[in-house]
Amino acid sequence: MRTFLAAGLAVLSLARCGNSGISPVPCQQASDCASGSCLNNQCVTTDFAATDDMAVAEDLSGGSDLSDLAGPADMVAPKWTVQTSGTTATGQYNAVWGSGPNDVYVVGNSGTAPPTDSVLLRSNGSGSVWSPQALPTGSGNVLYGIWGSSSSDVYAVGALGSAGVILHSTGSGTWTIQTVGTVPSLQGVWGSGPTDVYVVGQNNTILHSAGDGQWTSLTTTVSAGGYYAIWGSGPNDIYLAGIGLYHFTGSGNPVAVNGQSSNSPPTMAVNGVWGSSATNVYDVGTQGWIGQDSSGIWGSVGNVLSGGASSFFAIAGCSTTDLFAVGFGSSMSNQAADLILHRAASGWQIEWFGDSKTFNTQNALQLFGVWCSTATGEAYAVGSGGTIRYRP
Repeated sequence: MRTFLAAGLAVLSLARCGNSGISPVPCQQASDCASGSCLNNQCVTTDFAATDDMAVAEDLSGGSDLSDLAGPADMVAPKWTVQTSGTTATGQYNAVWGSGPNDVYVVGNSGTAPPTDSVLLRSNGSGSVWSPQALPTGSGNVLYGIWGSSSSDVYAVGALGSAGVILHSTGSGTWTIQTVGTVPSLQGVWGSGPTDVYVVGQNNTILHSAGDGQWTSLTTTVSAGGYYAIWGSGPNDIYLAGIGLYHFTGSGNPVAVNGQSSNSPPTMAVNGVWGSSATNVYDVGTQGWIGQDSSGIWGSVGNVLSGGASSFFAIAGCSTTDLFAVGFGSSMSNQAADLILHRAASGWQIEWFGDSKTFNTQNALQLFGVWCSTATGEAYAVGSGGTIRYRP
């Protein structure tokens, strides 16, 4: 399975509120609380009904967190629903991408223990029907990334054992394996167009194709520990996410992006990168990191989360100011679950943090991929346990 580095995690402080809102119960120690959890001098409630799915929004623009939820004013109607994948596989879904709201793909693997098989699903919109795609023999044990220049030009990348795999489809439902030679596990794919496609992976692997099915390995001397994701605004403005964030012009060595903060790349794991333009780029990673490049100046979006632990694995947007970051969070009271942050005009909000059936550290879900339609604003988030979440 895909390995996301999560050392030195930032903290996430959580308090749960009922659907009608409650007043926080003050405490000095755990024994003061019926739940046995005292956080920031407030009792943390954990006995939630199944209908309370923690689909709440909390304004984080001032660096606050969920510990100050006080009542209905902080709550919103649930936005995310869980979808059935159309397959019995309950493995891990690593990425989601669509050519439009009526043509969406999810990739991953079929189980949590080897041997597993690559899984590729397709939906005709709103996630109402997910159909497994037939894959040729040799398609690998897992798929990590998917991208296309259009509905008739789609790539999926992954691994067969430790060897990299690239699949291609014209949108007909038929997938073919493209020859890449001996390369390690491949993690991400992106292109500026149908004749300019890049794939990245372990051991600092960067492959390029002119869209003709032939792949060239680009030799670089940068040691980034492997690349997890790739995004660009054009053929000469490309970002690579790995142990740090790197800028790549399509030739030569990728250059580390510095100056973000004391714990910024290249010393931390960056798991995802996305932008709306060359002057508006975001990256996410461990330590609860969300960074932004605004007109060439990188910086943190602020102390988005505080207290506990969190990591973000992917970020995507519908527009310049409408973005989603997904991952995993846990509190200091050992509560853990899948995490979705949404940035809208009002700032960053925690829009999902688990539910009563998954809110535990042993079987906590994690979200690894997110995609948003620029046409309709519909969003999908995917992750462990065969999870597909949909936001209309």
